[in-house]
Amino acid sequence: MHPQIQFLLDQTNLATPFASPHGQAFLSLPFATFSHQVCPVHSPRLRDWLIDAFYREHREPPTPYALRQTIRTLAARATQTEMILPVNRRVAARGDPHRPDAILLHLNNSDGEIVAITPQGWEVTTDLTAAFLQSRGNNELPEPRPPALATRQSGIVSWRCDGRGNKDSHERNCIGRSGLDA
Repeated sequence: MHPQIQFLLDQTNLATPFASPHGQAFLSLPFATFSHQVCPVHSPRLRDWLIDAFYREHREPPTPYALRQTIRTLAARATQTEMILPVNRRVAARGDPHRPDAILLHLNNSDGEIVAITPQGWEVTTDLTAAFLQSRGNNELPEPRPPALATRQSGIVSWRCDGRGNKDSHERNCIGRSGLDA
């Protein structure tokens, strides 16, 4: 095997190739300790990442042939794998799409965090089984914070939730104080 191709493929050893349900080839690159970044195999982002990895080591770019063969190999690995994942932009569902177990909101931050919203509440987490396509057009969202204590302003009632958004006994107390339970 050509040494440049071998070097470039070695750079992707920790990456996971997979295909979308529509057959598009993707690569899940390790991004932080517990997160990843999803790139289409034929994207400028992946091509630039490979060129940069090669340049940092060799102080010259790889040959077009080596780059082309590396990308073809990665595409073949992705489309021939049994791993098929839906790829989403910002919002996804976990479980049955008609009655999901959770709604996932991608924060697009440097830690690859998502907000998982379930009937029990919400939590900020990373989910390696959720594939989100990141682009420069997706701005980072701030990490959500639980709302403040219940207040009634202009007929609008909000309630205090516990540390991660669970409306347990606080909801009854706040509704009772607002007079909405009558």
